[in-house]
Order: sequence, then C-alpha cells, then structure tokens
Amino acid sequence: MTEKDRTTRAVRLGEWLGRCWKGYLGFLDRVFSWLRRAGIPPTLARVFVWALQAVVIITLLYVTFWITLIAIVVFVAGSGLLETDDEAPGWRDGPEGYGYYENGTRIDYGRLFEDDE
Repeated sequence: MTEKDRTTRAVRLGEWLGRCWKGYLGFLDRVFSWLRRAGIPPTLARVFVWALQAVVIITLLYVTFWITLIAIVVFVAGSGLLETDDEAPGWRDGPEGYGYYENGTRIDYGRLFEDDE
C-alpha cells in the first residue's frame, strides 16, 4: 500500500459525519412520510419537520454553550488566572526590581537604610 492509498483520520471523520448527516435526513424523510400517511396536509407536515429541525438545532446550541462554558471555567481555573497576589511580604525580584514587596507593591524605599542603623 502506498501512502496515497491510506485514508487519514480526517477522511474517516468526514465519512462518518456524512453518514450521520445522511441518516438524519433519512429520519426527517421518514417523519414527513409518516405524517403524510397519517393524513396531515403536506404544508403542515413540512412545518412540523422544520419545527423538529429547529428543536434539534436549539438543543445542540444549548449543549454546546454549556460544554464551552465549563471548558472555559476549567481552563481559567487551571491556568492560574484566578490566583490572587496575596503572597507573604518579603524580598524578591518584581516589576520594579529587587526589593521588599507586599501585595505586589514594592514598599522598601528607605527600608534599606533603616536596617543599617
């Protein structure tokens, strides 16, 4: 088998999604045919099928919204963006150079000479 003969994951995923889509369209056709056999006029049957599609789309958007929201919360919590800057005061290298920092602010101006006295 050459490299061109092998199917990639993307191709297999596309084929699977195509089969899912074809099955969904077949389901909608069966619902429409069932409604027609039940004696419902074609216009009303089409409206019902469109309403069914709208419910499916709204449900998918709802589920996608919550999955995305949960993923964002997990990402923010895991990345450390929620950490506060309430570190213990001490000597360290910070945005204003090496010094005595408390709550992210350098407060050692003049403190260098107080220790010598």
